[in-house]
Amino acid sequence: MANYRNTAEVPLVLVGTQDAISSANPRVIDDTRARKLSNDLKRCTYYETCATYGLNVERVFQDGM
Repeated sequence: MANYRNTAEVPLVLVGTQDAISSANPRVIDDTRARKLSNDLKRCTYYETCATYGLNVERVFQDGM
């Protein structure tokens, strides 16, 4: 990709999914860790989604354009 465009110009979107989180089925990556990674990458936006309830699913695609 770097051959075609400066990768510093490419926006990043980090998407976490939260389907069926419970004490028996805990998160694999903590929300705090994902947000920190997003902040460290500077040009990265973080969304947490849930397809079951439609949380932020549409927004990821709208903002990602």
